[in-house]
Amino acid sequence: MRSTTHLIRGLLVVTTIVWLAAPAQAQTFRSGPRVGAGVGGSFGDGGAAPAVALAGGYRFTPRIGLEVDASYSTKLDFGDVPACPPGLFCAAVVGGTLSMHGRALSVSGNFVSELPVHATWARIYLVGGGGFARVRFDQRHTFFGFSQTYISSGPMLTAGGGVDFPLGQRLVLGVDLRQQWLFPENEFGRSDLDSQVRLTRVGTALSVRF
Repeated sequence: MRSTTHLIRGLLVVTTIVWLAAPAQAQTFRSGPRVGAGVGGSFGDGGAAPAVALAGGYRFTPRIGLEVDASYSTKLDFGDVPACPPGLFCAAVVGGTLSMHGRALSVSGNFVSELPVHATWARIYLVGGGGFARVRFDQRHTFFGFSQTYISSGPMLTAGGGVDFPLGQRLVLGVDLRQQWLFPENEFGRSDLDSQVRLTRVGTALSVRF
């Protein structure tokens, strides 16, 4: 809930900035294909972690398009979890906690909509869609040192938006904010551990329009 609130606040700030832009003439935005790459970070269930993204899409009109977005977040830190399920005999024998880290890969197909903002130097867009996610969970006992790895896959949803700043006829620099909900299957075999991951991805991207 907290990450969703941060997303909404961020989008409101970006929207306000663009709507208050002084230039009154609209820039002509091209339809057609575009590809881009971005770097930034993710925040949420895995703490602060680096993230990269690749995207490619097609604008059917200057304001409406589709894209395929792939993102990868590494060095996620999910904190410490009990080494054993509550109430079992191993909790008395093994005890202790497991430090849980991981990495997440997601691929989504998204709908992109540019808002009709009359600013020559910037444009704002909203994005939403869904796809597939693969999450690796690495657990290591904080005392005994033994480790185990779970790799889980499942659906994902994404929503967000950003601002693009045209650097010419083809080159675009963008600032992007997206909320991602990952729903990998629970491979832990324990009802007290949740495999769902919520990430807020923030970064800059450089795109080329054709």
